[in-house]
Amino acid sequence: MDSVDSRDDAVPVVPKIAKLIAYENPANVLSWFVEWETDLPAPTWLQVDCGPDYQQLFRSEEAFTGHSVFVMGLFEGASCVLEVRAEAGGAVATEVLAIEDVGPLPDALPALELTFLAEAGVFPGWTAWSLSDAKEGGPLRVFVVDPEGRYRWYFMGDDSVSAGAGAEIQAINGGLLLAAGGPEMFLGWDGSPIWTAPFSAHHDMRFSPFHENHLLYLGVSGKNCPTTEHTLEEFDMAAQETIWEWRICEHYTPPDPYDGWSHVNTIEPFPGERAVLLSVRNQDVLLRVDRDTGEIDWILGWGGDFAMAPEDRFVRQHAPEILDNGEILLFDNGLEQDEANRKGDDPDKVRPVSRVIQLALSFHEDGSPDAAEVTWEYLDPDLFAFARSEADRLPGGNTLITYSQLAPDRASWLREIDPDQGTVWELRSPPGWSTYRTERIAPVFGEIRSGDGT
Repeated sequence: MDSVDSRDDAVPVVPKIAKLIAYENPANVLSWFVEWETDLPAPTWLQVDCGPDYQQLFRSEEAFTGHSVFVMGLFEGASCVLEVRAEAGGAVATEVLAIEDVGPLPDALPALELTFLAEAGVFPGWTAWSLSDAKEGGPLRVFVVDPEGRYRWYFMGDDSVSAGAGAEIQAINGGLLLAAGGPEMFLGWDGSPIWTAPFSAHHDMRFSPFHENHLLYLGVSGKNCPTTEHTLEEFDMAAQETIWEWRICEHYTPPDPYDGWSHVNTIEPFPGERAVLLSVRNQDVLLRVDRDTGEIDWILGWGGDFAMAPEDRFVRQHAPEILDNGEILLFDNGLEQDEANRKGDDPDKVRPVSRVIQLALSFHEDGSPDAAEVTWEYLDPDLFAFARSEADRLPGGNTLITYSQLAPDRASWLREIDPDQGTVWELRSPPGWSTYRTERIAPVFGEIRSGDGT
């Protein structure tokens, strides 16, 4: 007699999903924490559907019983359906939860005005920037907007800190680097500080290309200098100490040593070289500084080492950027007559019009400076930003321009132009709000934080 196997086929065990909740991030109404549990370890995923403007899938292949997802990048007024799925042994369980009417945004966030959008011509991504009261300073507002000018993330600075808007913003893995915002920090997307600096910086702070886990930042020192001296510092994050300091008074003699002549506003490392480009605003020059010796290799600008046509010289510049071809892109702010009078500037420097220029440098056979000339220029005679401001060359050739204002009756502008200098995107603040720098970043939607008990 043939044997008979009387065992039943194994019945798959369907995982159970429990305690599915979603709660608003107290630091940012455009982000939510979603949590749930499964009765047995299981890979899970979360589908977030807020309509055509926001659909994201968060998935973990690891098997846990406790699951958490940080969802960000939502927008005011969005209504979303959250679907959680868990799988074990081929069996799948699902649970659904709804989020109704995201927001409202805090009243302290200024209402932004989208004045132009040619969506097909805009370089993809979102834009991180900051605003604060133009003249009074006040708490910093750092935020991210999409091409339609909608807020997708924001950070409200401490109202007790009068930081102004002079903040450097750089996207890092998991958040933003903020400098000169008071205090300097790495800020996580959930609004919590990842790291806070034990020093004060101004205008610029960035990762050092010279040592791993080091920062370069602009500081202040009064040592052996008859002015408020700006410095370049390198900080070791592991040792928590400054390992190098460069003081401008030791290397540069200004034509007129008035108070504030040493104002430095940008650090730009030379790619693949142990040197940095420093922008000295009130001297209308850029300095190439050797990282190892501290010596100035050359000076570009008024009274510098390169021959320049009068129309190619820049004044009160900000944010020089070294391009892939070695040329230098910068925001040439221009100079008002009132400021020139106060500081005793050469009358030939007065030009109350801002522009963006690209400079090509040439050198003699021995490597010494020869000449510099403008190879590209963008100018809107109706827009003048005497301070702050920036221009970034985006992949594909577009240029993102930041026009900052320091007047209660004028707005700050963001404008993106294509290689033919046609405007493809324009966004502005209300009057009385000032900004400093902006950065085009990839959209950020959050992260999965799965794990037992986490």
